Amino acid sequence: MDSLALLNQPPDFSSTALLTIEAQAALSMVSQVPGKYFRSQRAPSNDMLYGLLENALGWHFGESDRTRILKHLFKLHKASDSPHASGSGFQSLLQLHVRFGMRFIDEASTMPSYDDYWSQHLRTAGTEFYGGSREHDARLIPLVNATSTKDPDLKVTVTDSGGRKDLDVITQFQPGDKVSLTAIRPYFPRYYVTPVRREYVLPRTAYRYRIETSATIANILKEAVENPQAPLYLGSSDGWVDASLQTLPEVMA
Repeated sequence: MDSLALLNQPPDFSSTALLTIEAQAALSMVSQVPGKYFRSQRAPSNDMLYGLLENALGWHFGESDRTRILKHLFKLHKASDSPHASGSGFQSLLQLHVRFGMRFIDEASTMPSYDDYWSQHLRTAGTEFYGGSREHDARLIPLVNATSTKDPDLKVTVTDSGGRKDLDVITQFQPGDKVSLTAIRPYFPRYYVTPVRREYVLPRTAYRYRIETSATIANILKEAVENPQAPLYLGSSDGWVDASLQTLPEVMA
């Protein structure tokens, strides 16, 4: 049976399971859109746990598809709330059918951490990409050199207000020219990279969470984390983890 089709069944929390997650690398778990410093939580948020499970299931859907599916599910199950979204905008498709109960975390308050530099990918319609991007079309090299020269007689200026927009300006510019960002934007990547400080934590023990869901979904999640469709991680994509899920007897529910 298609695992996604199971979400059409009414939410059922009569079964319980224990989710165990062991870090295989340092973790940086940032739940809110940060400023210039990415401070990590000591434990994953529920949204990160949902993301890990959906990664294991292979549910790699875009924002528009998630919005459409959740709209259907919330209407079908007559949910009174609106779909929950994380600080980064992630909306879990499991949110109506899986609940996280008691968590078991040791030494969270004394967990060691360190800061490192991390490459953040940004997209903007402003001027930041020029000078912020590490890559650009090789045909721009002469122009880039001309904009960075210290010789005022050879200097070319790139501006977002006015400037030449003709295609020939890329290779046939003159000293003193002002070149529009619009003319050179297609020669840069869609994203540019900037280094930011990011905190990483080093969990000493495994994370353990009690999960409440239906018996069918619990068994599907158990199989998924044992044979994941994609690498499992928490927080940033370099925070690799191993996970296992053990169904619990009903007497423990």
